[in-house]
Amino acid sequence: MEESTKVKKINRTPIIIAVLFVFAIGAMYVWKSVSERKLRSEYDMQKQEMVIAATSILSSRTEKLLNAVMQPFVWSVRTELLKDNYDQIDSYLTQFVKQDEFNSVMLITPDMEIKVSTDKKLEGAIMKDENIKAAMNTNSIVITKANPDDQEMIISAPVMGFNSKLGTIVVFYKPHAMVLEPATDSKPIIN
Repeated sequence: MEESTKVKKINRTPIIIAVLFVFAIGAMYVWKSVSERKLRSEYDMQKQEMVIAATSILSSRTEKLLNAVMQPFVWSVRTELLKDNYDQIDSYLTQFVKQDEFNSVMLITPDMEIKVSTDKKLEGAIMKDENIKAAMNTNSIVITKANPDDQEMIISAPVMGFNSKLGTIVVFYKPHAMVLEPATDSKPIIN
């Protein structure tokens, strides 16, 4: 009888070892899956934070660049406006919208008349957009979003005379859609 008890103990040992081995492999798999999920979640959060930071920096730099571009443009329009040379102003506005991301440009007088516009249907009309009217009340360049969900910006730049405001240049600017992707040798970062 003692031999049969020993045999049973010997036969159980490999089964116990196999069960422990399977349990250890399962535990390692679960541990690996949990830590991989945690790393992926951290990676996704960091990626999202970097995209938000990059978008914010790009937006800020775009606004600074637009502000810098508008100053000499306003000076050129001012020079021609003082000479009442609206044909040359029209030429300036037309050249401006030939740039890829500029949709429309107009010169609005202090009494809200659209004097010159790249959209000829608007010339002679009275500006009724309240956001543009509000931006026209300042003596500095104002950059606003046309609508919070859209990337289109409205740039309002006052044209100042010697003693008074001669008008306001309003530019509708819509940058290309930005897609941030991991950098590789064959793909651009910004599409």
